[in-house]
Amino acid sequence: MLFLVWVGALGCGDGEAPSHSVERDAGLEDAGTFVPPVPAPPVAPADAAAPMLTPCPAGWREVIDADDPDVVTCDPWPEGGPLACAADEAHFPGGGGCSRIGSACAGEWPADLPADAIYVRAGEPGGGDGTAGAPLGRIADAMAVAADGQTVALSTGDFAEEVTVDRAVTLRGACVAGTRIVDA
Repeated sequence: MLFLVWVGALGCGDGEAPSHSVERDAGLEDAGTFVPPVPAPPVAPADAAAPMLTPCPAGWREVIDADDPDVVTCDPWPEGGPLACAADEAHFPGGGGCSRIGSACAGEWPADLPADAIYVRAGEPGGGDGTAGAPLGRIADAMAVAADGQTVALSTGDFAEEVTVDRAVTLRGACVAGTRIVDA
Protein backbone atom coordinates (compact mmCIF):
# COMPACT_ATOMS: atom_id res chain seq x y z
CA MET A 1 0.00 0.00 0.00
CA LEU A 2 1.36 3.46 -0.85
CA PHE A 3 1.12 6.29 1.67
CA LEU A 4 1.92 9.87 0.80
CA VAL A 5 2.75 12.50 3.37
CA TRP A 6 2.19 16.13 2.39
CA VAL A 7 5.10 18.38 3.24
CA GLY A 8 4.24 22.01 2.60
CA ALA A 9 6.66 24.24 0.78
CA LEU A 10 9.15 25.68 3.22
CA GLY A 11 8.90 29.40 3.87
CA CYS A 12 5.35 29.77 2.45
CA GLY A 13 3.64 29.47 5.81
CA ASP A 14 0.11 29.84 4.43
CA GLY A 15 -0.91 26.44 5.85
CA GLU A 16 -3.25 25.67 2.97
CA ALA A 17 -4.03 22.04 2.16
CA PRO A 18 -2.75 20.50 -1.08
CA SER A 19 -4.90 21.01 -4.16
CA HIS A 20 -5.16 17.28 -5.01
CA SER A 21 -7.80 15.03 -3.50
CA VAL A 22 -6.88 12.53 -0.82
CA GLU A 23 -9.20 9.67 0.05
CA ARG A 24 -9.15 7.98 3.44
CA ASP A 25 -8.54 4.24 3.69
CA ALA A 26 -11.30 2.68 5.82
CA GLY A 27 -8.80 0.47 7.66
CA LEU A 28 -6.49 3.30 8.72
CA GLU A 29 -7.33 6.09 11.13
CA ASP A 30 -5.56 9.18 9.83
CA ALA A 31 -3.37 7.92 6.97
CA GLY A 32 -4.39 9.08 3.49
CA THR A 33 -4.10 7.03 0.32
CA PHE A 34 -3.39 8.92 -2.85
CA VAL A 35 -5.54 7.85 -5.77
CA PRO A 36 -3.96 9.02 -9.01
CA PRO A 37 -6.26 10.28 -11.75
CA VAL A 38 -7.05 7.87 -14.59
CA PRO A 39 -5.27 9.03 -17.76
CA ALA A 40 -7.25 9.56 -20.94
CA PRO A 41 -6.76 6.87 -23.61
CA PRO A 42 -4.22 7.70 -26.32
CA VAL A 43 -5.50 9.36 -29.45
CA ALA A 44 -3.95 8.72 -32.85
CA PRO A 45 -2.80 11.82 -34.71
CA ALA A 46 -5.26 12.98 -37.33
CA ASP A 47 -2.68 12.64 -40.11
CA ALA A 48 -1.36 9.19 -39.07
CA ALA A 49 0.00 7.31 -42.05
CA ALA A 50 1.44 3.83 -42.29
CA PRO A 51 5.21 3.70 -41.80
CA MET A 52 7.29 3.93 -44.97
CA LEU A 53 9.30 0.74 -45.50
CA THR A 54 10.73 1.79 -48.83
CA PRO A 55 12.94 2.38 -50.72
CA CYS A 56 14.20 -1.19 -50.51
CA PRO A 57 17.91 -2.02 -50.18
CA ALA A 58 19.81 -3.00 -53.32
CA GLY A 59 18.86 -6.51 -54.46
CA TRP A 60 15.48 -6.47 -52.65
CA ARG A 61 12.14 -5.94 -54.37
CA GLU A 62 9.06 -3.94 -53.42
CA VAL A 63 5.91 -5.98 -52.70
CA ILE A 64 2.47 -4.35 -52.61
CA ASP A 65 0.08 -5.86 -50.03
CA ALA A 66 -2.84 -7.61 -51.76
CA ASP A 67 -5.35 -6.41 -49.12
CA ASP A 68 -4.07 -2.85 -48.77
CA PRO A 69 -2.32 -1.34 -51.81
CA ASP A 70 -1.03 1.52 -49.62
CA VAL A 71 1.17 -0.96 -47.72
CA VAL A 72 4.46 -1.69 -49.50
CA THR A 73 7.13 -3.96 -47.98
CA CYS A 74 10.55 -5.16 -49.09
CA ASP A 75 11.37 -8.79 -49.90
CA PRO A 76 14.99 -10.02 -50.08
CA TRP A 77 14.20 -12.80 -52.57
CA PRO A 78 13.16 -12.86 -56.22
CA GLU A 79 9.47 -13.47 -56.89
CA GLY A 80 9.93 -17.27 -56.87
CA GLY A 81 11.77 -17.25 -53.52
CA PRO A 82 15.35 -18.25 -52.75
CA LEU A 83 17.13 -20.34 -55.35
CA ALA A 84 18.12 -23.98 -54.78
CA CYS A 85 21.93 -24.04 -54.79
CA ALA A 86 24.70 -26.64 -54.89
CA ALA A 87 26.04 -28.13 -51.63
CA ASP A 88 28.86 -25.57 -51.45
CA GLU A 89 26.70 -22.55 -52.39
CA ALA A 90 23.98 -20.41 -50.82
CA HIS A 91 21.52 -17.80 -52.04
CA PHE A 92 21.96 -14.94 -49.57
CA PRO A 93 19.17 -12.37 -48.98
CA GLY A 94 19.36 -9.63 -51.60
CA GLY A 95 21.89 -11.58 -53.65
CA GLY A 96 21.40 -12.08 -57.35
CA GLY A 97 21.89 -15.84 -57.22
CA CYS A 98 23.92 -18.64 -55.70
CA SER A 99 27.34 -17.79 -54.23
CA ARG A 100 30.12 -20.19 -53.28
CA ILE A 101 30.73 -20.76 -49.56
CA GLY A 102 34.43 -21.07 -48.86
CA SER A 103 36.95 -22.07 -51.49
CA ALA A 104 36.68 -24.71 -54.19
CA CYS A 105 38.15 -28.15 -53.51
CA ALA A 106 41.83 -28.05 -54.45
CA GLY A 107 43.09 -31.26 -52.90
CA GLU A 108 42.68 -33.70 -50.03
CA TRP A 109 43.60 -31.22 -47.27
CA PRO A 110 42.82 -27.58 -46.48
CA ALA A 111 45.41 -25.10 -47.74
CA ASP A 112 47.76 -23.09 -45.52
CA LEU A 113 47.60 -25.24 -42.40
CA PRO A 114 49.70 -24.40 -39.32
CA ALA A 115 52.74 -26.63 -38.70
CA ASP A 116 51.18 -28.18 -35.58
CA ALA A 117 47.88 -29.16 -37.27
CA ILE A 118 46.45 -32.58 -36.44
CA TYR A 119 45.41 -34.43 -39.62
CA VAL A 120 42.31 -36.64 -39.84
CA ARG A 121 41.43 -38.66 -42.96
CA ALA A 122 37.89 -40.00 -43.36
CA GLY A 123 37.91 -43.80 -43.15
CA GLU A 124 41.61 -44.08 -42.23
CA PRO A 125 42.33 -47.23 -40.21
CA GLY A 126 43.57 -46.71 -36.63
CA GLY A 127 47.22 -46.34 -35.73
CA GLY A 128 48.04 -42.92 -37.17
CA ASP A 129 49.86 -40.22 -35.22
CA GLY A 130 47.97 -37.19 -36.63
CA THR A 131 50.62 -36.09 -39.14
CA ALA A 132 49.90 -35.65 -42.85
CA GLY A 133 51.78 -38.91 -43.53
CA ALA A 134 49.94 -40.88 -40.83
CA PRO A 135 46.59 -39.17 -40.18
CA LEU A 136 44.12 -40.21 -37.51
CA GLY A 137 40.90 -41.90 -38.63
CA ARG A 138 38.36 -40.12 -36.42
CA ILE A 139 37.76 -36.52 -35.39
CA ALA A 140 37.15 -37.74 -31.82
CA ASP A 141 40.72 -39.12 -31.73
CA ALA A 142 42.10 -35.74 -32.80
CA MET A 143 39.94 -33.90 -30.24
CA ALA A 144 41.33 -36.16 -27.50
CA VAL A 145 44.88 -34.89 -28.14
CA ALA A 146 44.28 -31.36 -29.49
CA ALA A 147 45.37 -28.43 -27.31
CA ASP A 148 43.70 -25.01 -27.12
CA GLY A 149 44.46 -23.01 -30.24
CA GLN A 150 45.36 -26.04 -32.35
CA THR A 151 43.84 -26.83 -35.77
CA VAL A 152 42.32 -30.20 -36.68
CA ALA A 153 42.59 -30.62 -40.47
CA LEU A 154 39.88 -32.77 -42.05
CA SER A 155 40.43 -34.46 -45.41
CA THR A 156 37.83 -34.66 -48.14
CA GLY A 157 35.26 -37.36 -47.44
CA ASP A 158 32.38 -38.09 -45.10
CA PHE A 159 33.03 -38.30 -41.35
CA ALA A 160 30.22 -40.44 -39.88
CA GLU A 161 30.56 -39.53 -36.22
CA GLU A 162 29.19 -37.19 -33.59
CA VAL A 163 31.64 -34.36 -32.94
CA THR A 164 32.06 -32.49 -29.65
CA VAL A 165 34.30 -29.44 -29.54
CA ASP A 166 34.83 -28.56 -25.87
CA ARG A 167 37.76 -26.15 -26.13
CA ALA A 168 39.28 -23.53 -28.45
CA VAL A 169 40.14 -25.84 -31.35
CA THR A 170 39.61 -25.03 -35.05
CA LEU A 171 38.12 -27.72 -37.32
CA ARG A 172 39.09 -27.02 -40.95
CA GLY A 173 37.80 -29.11 -43.79
CA ALA A 174 39.37 -29.30 -47.25
CA CYS A 175 36.31 -27.58 -48.74
CA VAL A 176 32.57 -27.22 -48.15
CA ALA A 177 31.55 -29.61 -50.93
CA GLY A 178 34.18 -32.24 -50.17
CA THR A 179 34.33 -32.45 -46.36
CA ARG A 180 31.14 -33.45 -44.56
CA ILE A 181 30.28 -34.51 -41.02
CA VAL A 182 27.24 -36.77 -41.36
CA ASP A 183 24.97 -38.69 -38.97
CA ALA A 184 26.71 -41.63 -37.39
